Amino acid sequence: MPGKGAAWEIREGDETRPLPVDLANFTYDRLGGYGTDLGSDITRIDAAPLIAWVEQSVPAGHSPGEGYVPQPYMQLATTLRDIGAESAADAVDYARLSHRMKTRERPSDWLVDLASKVFVGFGVYPERALYWFAALVLAGWGLARWSPDLRARGIWARFFYSLENAMPLIALSQGFESYDHSPNRWVANFYHFQKIAGFILATVLVGALTLLGG
Repeated sequence: MPGKGAAWEIREGDETRPLPVDLANFTYDRLGGYGTDLGSDITRIDAAPLIAWVEQSVPAGHSPGEGYVPQPYMQLATTLRDIGAESAADAVDYARLSHRMKTRERPSDWLVDLASKVFVGFGVYPERALYWFAALVLAGWGLARWSPDLRARGIWARFFYSLENAMPLIALSQGFESYDHSPNRWVANFYHFQKIAGFILATVLVGALTLLGG
């Protein structure tokens, strides 16, 4: 790729030819000739045009976007990782899993993919789970003011109650076990939801990371 705005192409010596449209089983081991206004550091490569190239590829006998075809994505991600472009490779992995989600035939599989995408970025961006967990804890912290028992405690006691309640498989500290949220039953219902949501969030995170690693 000679410069910004130029098209990717195959170069063999002094000869060049367009990239293939059908990428099935098309393999390569390096990307070169990259240059932008940021310099020539290929580890900072923009993955967007490469993802667009893969997404527009049409395997023989298929229509664009028909069926899950992971190999072109995986080849591109592997090549990017080999040259140190980790961020771009992550973007390609995310695009591959988004492609898989679009081609799901069973609603249950699509829903699982949707949960994985929203909560942990398909496992490619697991830090999203931390953002959701933080939101869950902050919501519980804020709602604690409507619980008579919690309102009587200090602000940090309310925070740690919410934190412990949101953490899966963690029992509440002895001082928190007897808290009664009456008469605001909806507050008690939220804390039940918070505990379940924390468990589901952890399960989705572990599952997504396991599938991505496999």
